[in-house]
Parts: sequence; C-alpha cells; structure tokens
Amino acid sequence: MAATGRDIDFYDMQKLPVTLRVQIVLEGNRIYSKDLIAAETYDTHVLSDYVRLNEERRLILKDVQQREQIYG
Repeated sequence: MAATGRDIDFYDMQKLPVTLRVQIVLEGNRIYSKDLIAAETYDTHVLSDYVRLNEERRLILKDVQQREQIYG
C-alpha cells in the first residue's frame, strides 16, 4: 500500500470470468506495465472475448426476452 497509498487487489485475470475481466479493463487503473504493448494487446483480446460471448448468447437472451421468463 505504501507505493500507491491505496489498497490493491491482485488476481490472475485468466481465472476470472470474461465479464469481470472486461469490467477491470474498462474501469480499472493500470499502475504498472513492463510491456505496454503486451498489456494493451491483452486488453484487446479481453474485449474481443466479451464481444464473442455476447454474440454466442444473443439467441439465448432473445429467447428469454420473447418468453418473458428464464426458466421453464
């Protein structure tokens, strides 16, 4: 905490759900990167994964919306 003056959470981003990774990429603050190009490439892959997820679940969400219920 001494370096930033704030509490910091550390996670293995690969083990987190894509929705949480996107939230971290979009709303988090990168405080250090040894390789900025690699970090930005990772961010791009996370966002691509999220777009792909939304495309895959689009039909499911459409079905839920039409039926107006999730189960049954």
